Amino acid sequence: MKTILPDLRSRPLPGQSGWLATAWDEVSVPTLGDARRCAQSDEVSDPCVQRVLRFDPPDGARIIATKQSLTIELHVAPPVPPHHTATLVIEPASGPPLKLVSSSHGRRLRFEWPMPAPGGDYLLRLETDDGSWLGTARLTLDLVAPLAPEIATDPCALTLSPDARLAAGTVECPPDEFPRPPLLAVDAAGCVHAAWSVNAEGWVLVPRSDTRVDLLRSTRGGLIAKLEAAEVRDAIFWGDAIAVLTPAEVLLFGREGSPPAASFASVKDAVALAVSDAGHLIVVQQGPSENVRIFRPDGSELSPPGAFFGRGWYAQQRNTALIHDEESCRYLLMPSAEGCCAASPRELSREEALFFALIDDLHDLRLRVFYPEVGTVILGPSAEEDALDAGRPSTAWHRVLLFGEIPEGSVVELSTRASDDLIAVDPLIPSGWSRAVEASTESRGEVESPADVRQAAMDALVLAKPGRFLALRLTLRGNGRQTPRITRIEVERPREGISRYLPRFFRESTPDDDFLRRWLALFETTAFSGVRARFDAYPELFDPRTAPEPMLPYLAEWLQVPVLDRFREEPGLFRHVLIQAPELARTRGTPAGIELAVRLYLGFHVHVREDFAVRSDFVLDGAVLGLHTVLTSEPGPTDLGDARLGCTFLNECEERSGHRTSHFDVLVPARFVCDSKTLELLRQIIELEKPAHTTFRILPTAAAGFVVGTASVVGQDTSADFDRTQRDPASYGVVLSNGPGRPAPLGLGFALGRDSRLYVPPGSPSFQITGAGLTVGRTTRIGAAARHEESSCPPAR
Repeated sequence: MKTILPDLRSRPLPGQSGWLATAWDEVSVPTLGDARRCAQSDEVSDPCVQRVLRFDPPDGARIIATKQSLTIELHVAPPVPPHHTATLVIEPASGPPLKLVSSSHGRRLRFEWPMPAPGGDYLLRLETDDGSWLGTARLTLDLVAPLAPEIATDPCALTLSPDARLAAGTVECPPDEFPRPPLLAVDAAGCVHAAWSVNAEGWVLVPRSDTRVDLLRSTRGGLIAKLEAAEVRDAIFWGDAIAVLTPAEVLLFGREGSPPAASFASVKDAVALAVSDAGHLIVVQQGPSENVRIFRPDGSELSPPGAFFGRGWYAQQRNTALIHDEESCRYLLMPSAEGCCAASPRELSREEALFFALIDDLHDLRLRVFYPEVGTVILGPSAEEDALDAGRPSTAWHRVLLFGEIPEGSVVELSTRASDDLIAVDPLIPSGWSRAVEASTESRGEVESPADVRQAAMDALVLAKPGRFLALRLTLRGNGRQTPRITRIEVERPREGISRYLPRFFRESTPDDDFLRRWLALFETTAFSGVRARFDAYPELFDPRTAPEPMLPYLAEWLQVPVLDRFREEPGLFRHVLIQAPELARTRGTPAGIELAVRLYLGFHVHVREDFAVRSDFVLDGAVLGLHTVLTSEPGPTDLGDARLGCTFLNECEERSGHRTSHFDVLVPARFVCDSKTLELLRQIIELEKPAHTTFRILPTAAAGFVVGTASVVGQDTSADFDRTQRDPASYGVVLSNGPGRPAPLGLGFALGRDSRLYVPPGSPSFQITGAGLTVGRTTRIGAAARHEESSCPPAR
């Protein structure tokens, strides 16, 4: 049995059950709400989010800072109806209140608030037009003081808690003036150009003076445009535009150098530009803080990361060929392409490296991501019948699967403890833990279960003694720059293996490290040719959807499905028929079963007509048509004339005649049984599916393409106001062009030979009724039996 734990939860609230997570500051454990959200969705939050102010509103509310106003979003429940208006009332500590009307309705409300004065407390009250309050909150605004650098923890995983620390400076004597970027650009082919930037077409940006940058087709020349601005500090290609930086603003020129209509963004003491991996413009400013600003192409600003991953971060944003070697603490040029002019790796000169070193020493960029070396978390049940409760004393837990990532140089240690007493697995009790099992990057492997293609970061046996409740102790060891990331834990029980067949004395001889069972596990998976794995794969062998192709004939034999030649040529069709075998077994011996079998095996439809369905239920009492009646246009010995047949009575027959209760006909389109092989195969399938005591005959139909009574209906639908005595041709359901007018119904003047025509003069359009057994009454036959020697198959069209 497998217990799947899709999330890692913090200590549950009173009255809630789940994981009991006890973690020290070194380990980050998702909250209960984050864990549930991550278990339901695989969505990754957008790293390019707006700056969020310090705000403690009700659940589901946030405030986003923009340049001219604040955008407030509230998620409310129950939702605001479409025809109602939601109003946000903002009351400052002093002064009149401000009312904002939502631009949306439903569960998500959005309000635009013009930029208020920095600082101050505000009381927010949410109202609707009927006066009901949905919630209150107190908001503290502080738009001037910068936010402290924060590194967001992973809300969907168990990780070491990230932190930020200042990196040591490397420039002992910085210059009085910040240098400009070196003339060093590397293109996609690995060619180094004396320029500030190069695009995919090989165009370059080369500074000519303090106020001018030339756009050239290459470093060899070919002037396209002169880009001029006051005190140019840097220039870079950005998408379909060219960004030019001055100390106070960013200007966007056109792709071929057309001047900008207005300033793109205002900056302060800007010194450098770069483009992020996501295509956003990075502006580096010189100052004590807020050194990094990030812009989208539409001008909106993103919140920069709280810390950066090591020295050389900006150099790689400028160009991926520029890296920082941590061992030698030097900046290197490492072109990765192998073009005809690809440059060789080299160390940057002192003048070239000075520009990047000074940027790395700015306050914000000196903040480096730091992870503790080790951290421990204990996970266990918080109440009975939780996820780690086996529900049975002395349960032998089997194994633990950890999913996630273990980076190079990182280790995860797992210890387990089990007991029949819930108090005994309390995290505060230090004793009773099993020997730790370690996992590293090399421990990653496939999950050995049928149809499970996932990769597990760790697969460890539970070394704890048997017990009802299980607790896990995970110790995460990082490499300082990265952390193990555990996103999912699965625990399996009970323990199985060939060791269970040994005497009890041997099974419990080494309970601590479970050496005997682990040693026997080698034979289970290797010496026995993976017997356990083969047994795990058995369900796939008996499933027509996953069984290998050579297995299909065996499944067909067990399921009483004939193996036809067309099935050998089309395995997909064979699998489809085998999947329908339960339905064939359920309907076997019925008309629906025969029709389904023919459709699956042969690929065409037939119609089964049971003989009793076409029997005559009524007879004319007192008159026999055909005995003393001549059906002719001339008067005979017995002429019905205008006499009505309504004086006779229709009596239900006590004994049925003219049918066989155990006989049925199979009507099949003639074009499908042209050859004797198909006809014989059809006969064999019917014999296989029909009841043993029944008889049948196969009737090819639709040789001419149309059969009355088989695939068509002659007549008309009648409504409640239909007048059966109406002889208006407009009311006819089927009109025969050469037929008579509509006769009166039986009993209302219908005369055989006068109001109906069973004979057509020569030369007139006619239809011929042929066949054997067409009888009016008992003894009179209409037409003659026609014997066709030629093929009944219709001509190909």
